[in-house]
Amino acid sequence: MLRPESVAAAPGQRGKAQRSRPQGAPHDGPAAARVIVSVSAVLLLGVFVYLLWRYARLPLWQAAICALFGYLLAASSLGPGIADGLQSLARFISGLHL
Repeated sequence: MLRPESVAAAPGQRGKAQRSRPQGAPHDGPAAARVIVSVSAVLLLGVFVYLLWRYARLPLWQAAICALFGYLLAASSLGPGIADGLQSLARFISGLHL
């Protein structure tokens, strides 16, 4: 939420207010793209695990162990490397002209 002091008139422009970005607000850039890819990958893998559970009779406890393993792997020192690899793969796929 913007506070009144964060809206200020730009120098030389009367009547036009310029809004400054609040501290911690998301911005476009590599981090924003990484979040989009991460959410997409999580949703895609979540649907895949659900389909395996539903149709391939994957036991729920095995799916839970896989989810726990993924969570712990992301928190380990390998997490950033895996995220960078997935980001590179997403850039490669988006650059393909089929």
